[in-house]
Amino acid sequence: MKLYHVLFVAILVLIINVFLIFVNNKSATANRAYDNAELFAIENNISVGRLNCTGDGNGNGYGTCTIVSSTNDKTHLECTSGFIDVKLWKATGCKEKSLIQFSE
Repeated sequence: MKLYHVLFVAILVLIINVFLIFVNNKSATANRAYDNAELFAIENNISVGRLNCTGDGNGNGYGTCTIVSSTNDKTHLECTSGFIDVKLWKATGCKEKSLIQFSE
């Protein structure tokens, strides 16, 4: 390969990397997680009093959300928030998160 081919590939990889960092910032992942938590509440007939979400802080592709129902029941969720998962693959949904800690 010639030097300009290597430089072109390196620049292309750098541009893609910067793009993915930009679209997967914490605010954007929090918004995508929020949308999925709203969908979870609708599908499970939860009357939402308050809904809070944080973005993907550890890079696992999930944001953390808490739904407080109108009867003050709390539901803790991990919701899909990765750009490629949500926008490209149309992944939606959340999984309930247990807050029970086991220790030995």
